[in-house]
Amino acid sequence: MTPSETRVAWVTPVLGVDGNLLYTEPLLKALADRFKSLRIFTGEFSGSAASLDIERCSSLRIYRNERKTRRGRTLYRRGLHLATPSFIRRLASYKPDLLILNEYSLFSLYGILYARMSWRKPPALLIMEAKPRFAERQGLGHVRVLFRRLLLKGVNAVLTNNLEGRQYLTEVLNVPDHLIISEPFLVSDVSGAARTSSAQASRQRQHTGSRPVRFLYVGQLIPRKGIQCALAACARLLPKHAGRFVYELVGDGPYRSVLEDQAESLGLNGHILFRGRQRYDEVGRFYSEADVFLFPTLADYRSLVPFEALSSGLPILASVYDGGISETVRQGENGFAFDPRNSEQLAGYMSEFIERPDLIASFSAKSLDLAKRYTLPRAVATLLKACALACTRP
Repeated sequence: MTPSETRVAWVTPVLGVDGNLLYTEPLLKALADRFKSLRIFTGEFSGSAASLDIERCSSLRIYRNERKTRRGRTLYRRGLHLATPSFIRRLASYKPDLLILNEYSLFSLYGILYARMSWRKPPALLIMEAKPRFAERQGLGHVRVLFRRLLLKGVNAVLTNNLEGRQYLTEVLNVPDHLIISEPFLVSDVSGAARTSSAQASRQRQHTGSRPVRFLYVGQLIPRKGIQCALAACARLLPKHAGRFVYELVGDGPYRSVLEDQAESLGLNGHILFRGRQRYDEVGRFYSEADVFLFPTLADYRSLVPFEALSSGLPILASVYDGGISETVRQGENGFAFDPRNSEQLAGYMSEFIERPDLIASFSAKSLDLAKRYTLPRAVATLLKACALACTRP
């Protein structure tokens, strides 16, 4: 059977954000070019993608009302994503030759049940971004681990982005190592098709110290992202470095007014720039104009904005609580990893770039070198390799 004839079902509880496929769109389109019959089954998608075959299935997300919790909540929301077993009938009607299951969910469970009940017995590949980064309550944590182990007994192969994910699969979920591929398959690149060479981009990042160093953040303005910690670090730079830096915040969220008040109370007026929410296709401009990417998250599974910064050739200051930090930061080469709760440590790293702006060009060159591993063609090749492994394993 040729790739164009292979029926591939991509199963995911949620597709994109607010109707926008974001970084998954180029990956799915590239996969659809390879597998002409690719169909995406999802429980939540409100947009449209004319070039993709998307089938929306009934589902319900139940989350705890965060308005009744403390305002400074810094963890992921807890809840359930429910779906009915009628989803199995959708798969039976499509008759897939291969199942690609996204993470651990009821949708993945139903996909595995279909694969085991069907006379076709299609192979199943489970894709997992990275090792979970948030703390589990003891009882619920055990239930989650048991559920994941159960799911993984029904798949033929597993794909994860990094070695941390592989270690979690083998040591916690007891997956045989030969069933795992640990290479990046989910990437985000905002540098554009006409990317400049590494030498050109590095020259663009050169900073003589004649203007303020521009630090950049892209993402939601919520407590979990740790912006409040970064502002505390910025305050430590005053008065010594007053007027020599700015921190640009691209994004919006319910915590914005709190952050604006904090910036004012810390005397950071003129140093913190709130740019608001921007269209995804406009974000690249902010990366190109920045000098250093500063990501102070308190809990992120594997955020993709540092990969966007990497593809743009930015030096990176990234929180140790980001699940992708082992991929995006080489300590002292293209950036620094820091604990956002240690404002003195972060202020020290920011001072490095303010006092030694010549570091920006050399760190930029290293980021561009690392970014070669996280291109769309390589991500697609990794995904296809994992599909081939799933199809050859019993």
